[in-house]
Amino acid sequence: MEINLQSVERNFNAKLHFAVVEGKEIIAASYVGVPEATTAITAGIIENRPVRIGNLLFNRSMDAFRRLDRRIGMGDVAHGMVFNSLTTIDGINNVIEGEDNKKSYIISMSGNIKEDVSNHVIERFGLPIEFKEQYSGLLGFMYEDLEVIQNPEFMELYPSLRAVRFNGTEQDVLEIVEDALKNGMLIIPKSEVEGVFDPEWSMKEYMIKNAQAMNKLLAEMKPLHTMKDKLDPAIATMDRIPFPAQAHVIQGLVNGYSVGNSVWSAANMG
Repeated sequence: MEINLQSVERNFNAKLHFAVVEGKEIIAASYVGVPEATTAITAGIIENRPVRIGNLLFNRSMDAFRRLDRRIGMGDVAHGMVFNSLTTIDGINNVIEGEDNKKSYIISMSGNIKEDVSNHVIERFGLPIEFKEQYSGLLGFMYEDLEVIQNPEFMELYPSLRAVRFNGTEQDVLEIVEDALKNGMLIIPKSEVEGVFDPEWSMKEYMIKNAQAMNKLLAEMKPLHTMKDKLDPAIATMDRIPFPAQAHVIQGLVNGYSVGNSVWSAANMG
């Protein structure tokens, strides 16, 4: 199965991996071919020129789009991918542009759409992770399946791939979660932290009153890197060799990628 772009003078073809479509609009597409063809197809979709998949013509939706281009092997083959900027794809794109958007798209490469919907709302709306198992059911009426076109030749790559459209703003979702907490559908789990709180306290008073509880939590946490740990020798090959303190910060940030998709650093320079 191919994805095809017809220009004025030339015809560009590439092997389709998959395409997620909504009616006659492309939400995402992945394909492989010679670099010239994949680049032309990517540019054509971004420019909203029609492309053919099988016997059907598609245009991209009117939202902003993002692209990925990567040479494969010796560089004689390239992988191209385009996707709606309102799409979250595990490991590729997890940031939604504009939190007030009513719609968004979720592509689950593993096919575990319930887990990916839960991850989507947790990351996008800052929902508590404690209710992760309940979100897909609680918000089930807010998402609907999209059509996924897959090339039989590449089915083994993503045999369970699914995609949905999520319809709801942050306010919509928060109201549903708030109602679920009030009517008992969501129950706040008990905490082992023995902290105390009074809204009349200052920050200093709060810290003093909870010093013992916070000390207990900190004692249970293990840093990903300390000043006593070894540094990766690759740090010494950087174009600008960092000072020792900087090298340890770099190592800590690198280690952070072993537990998450993003890391950040905050420090004062003196």
